[in-house]
Amino acid sequence: MNEKKQFILETAMRLFAQNGFHLTSMQEIAEHSGVAKGSLYTYFRSKEDLMISILNYYDNLLQKKILQVEYERTLTPKEMFQKQLSMHFKEFSHDRDFLLVQIREQSFHSNLKIRHFFFKKRKDFLLFTTQKIIQLFGEEVQPYAFDCAIIFHGMVKEYSVLMIKGGYKFSYDELSAFLINRLENVIAGCLVDQKRIVNDTSDYFCIDAKDHSLSFINQIEQLLTKNKNEIGDKKYERAIAITNAMKENLAEEQKIVLEGLLIYLQNLNIPSITKAMEGMEHIINKRC
Repeated sequence: MNEKKQFILETAMRLFAQNGFHLTSMQEIAEHSGVAKGSLYTYFRSKEDLMISILNYYDNLLQKKILQVEYERTLTPKEMFQKQLSMHFKEFSHDRDFLLVQIREQSFHSNLKIRHFFFKKRKDFLLFTTQKIIQLFGEEVQPYAFDCAIIFHGMVKEYSVLMIKGGYKFSYDELSAFLINRLENVIAGCLVDQKRIVNDTSDYFCIDAKDHSLSFINQIEQLLTKNKNEIGDKKYERAIAITNAMKENLAEEQKIVLEGLLIYLQNLNIPSITKAMEGMEHIINKRC
């Protein structure tokens, strides 16, 4: 990434953290970045595209650092988990605006791609923690691992908010050790009670399939409308009828019907929607 693009990312992130995504305009970002508004669009197609770029850029930096700890063979599994958690707090504290953006935007964002990003990161964290719990405490904790991961996620989130919005200063290592000790208490309690709240995690990890499918259907419709003259009225009307039927069957989780509709759409031979259809096909095949 060139320096100018990175500077725009950092500027936009600061403005999103201060004012919120919806109250920050591309004009304002351009002015604070020292570029013309037209030039800004050569780097990012839209404000949503800019937001996604920010989220991916900083998340990738964090994930690389956390992954590096996995290669430190001198650490025990518990020490490794503690160091990764400490790094999580350190990086969020260093990139304070990045966490503020997440706190502001993740709950009720109207943009599908941005909402999907936040859901995926929450899901990834829960999966990572669930796997760590089983690795640290053995297979006997497996039935309760996801419940424990949810509780742990809540603790990590609230202490992060205390640091960033409440101004609290913690030793990252001490905080990480404290939270992992509390996790051990939670796990010990679950093993004694032998009760769990979440009996089946499969539904949770499939929640984003509908949103992702709908995103591709909307993309197909936009491409159809954009290329309507080239496609022709009759073929356009057939294609739109198919996408409408897809939306209806998406709600009913009719995978077989969706596959049939997609084949029918493919048979119309409309080149401009080929890539979007490939994405839709991938999601249908991955649906739970």
